[in-house]
Amino acid sequence: MELYHIFDLVGIVASMVHNILSRPFSKLVRPLKDHGSKKSPHDSRPLGPQPTDHWEGRPPLIVFILGPPGAGKETHSKRLRRDFPGLTHLSYGDMLRYQASIPASWVSTFPRRGGGIEGDPVLPAADAVRLLRETIESGVARGQRIWLIDGFPRTREHMAAWADTQIPRAKQAFFLECNGLVLVDRILGRAGTSGRPDDADVESVRERINRNMAASEAMLQACRDYGVPVITIAADRDLDAVYRDIQNHFEGVISGEGSS
Repeated sequence: MELYHIFDLVGIVASMVHNILSRPFSKLVRPLKDHGSKKSPHDSRPLGPQPTDHWEGRPPLIVFILGPPGAGKETHSKRLRRDFPGLTHLSYGDMLRYQASIPASWVSTFPRRGGGIEGDPVLPAADAVRLLRETIESGVARGQRIWLIDGFPRTREHMAAWADTQIPRAKQAFFLECNGLVLVDRILGRAGTSGRPDDADVESVRERINRNMAASEAMLQACRDYGVPVITIAADRDLDAVYRDIQNHFEGVISGEGSS
């Protein structure tokens, strides 16, 4: 895993670890509470973020890139980062696994998927958003204003928890749609270089894809309900053709012409 592509600046990681180690342990494991939205997501008005005074009048511009495992989120995120030097690419999955590897991290206190010690931590929606918020706040303090969030939100609950925080509403969500058989072939094909042992386990691969697809429809509707426009892009085509579509839409977003 190449941390530079996850956090863009090593200083973000250092700041987060400092924050973790400087807190009393009693504050690392917070009591969970209901973070459900105070407003029905079926209300015709989009559920926007809290007032942006928190960001001193300069809220970050946030874009989601979503889709099942193997759809090409990381591949296209890296290309966007190459072509837009001011962009910070933040992979939720990689960040989750990295934080879970730090014994002192509050993320490492959560149970792992599958009940073992190798799976990803399963965070309640509010805590997943907390992890992202802390990272974004650290980066914004260093001048990072344009964020591409890769692989988040994953569920409707994630989107509701995001709307309940002071993180600004994402300007756009790209959803990379891809055939299940193509996804399986891609993940098995990258197993030797991805650094993820579960990429070589065909049953694990199918379970991850099925879990993501089962949650996608409700998650995408939640994005729309909360005022985040969604663009669906066919991702089982030639990679260059897919990237051209993403790049064109992304240029529109950062120039203030995001889709509605």
